[in-house]
Amino acid sequence: MLPAIVPLYGKFVLEISDTLLLSLLLGASFISAAVFMTILWKPLVQKIGPRKSWLISMTTWIILLSTLMFISNYIVGLIIFALMGMGLSGSIYIFIPS
Repeated sequence: MLPAIVPLYGKFVLEISDTLLLSLLLGASFISAAVFMTILWKPLVQKIGPRKSWLISMTTWIILLSTLMFISNYIVGLIIFALMGMGLSGSIYIFIPS
């Protein structure tokens, strides 16, 4: 869902027409997701368990997604998308069997 939303968000909200800048927004979220997966979520899952870690990651992702309603600057958007990788990596790393 994120690869479909980012170009529309960049074009209509941030008013970016350069495709390189749009791809940097998307790349920032996926690269930071790879970094946060090993640095943050692996130790946290080992310490407090997968369920609580997953709830923390989803709460983080919701808070960061809600900040997208209030920004209109590319640099701030790039920072938010890089931080959004934190919540994204938690949902990728943590698997809760049903």
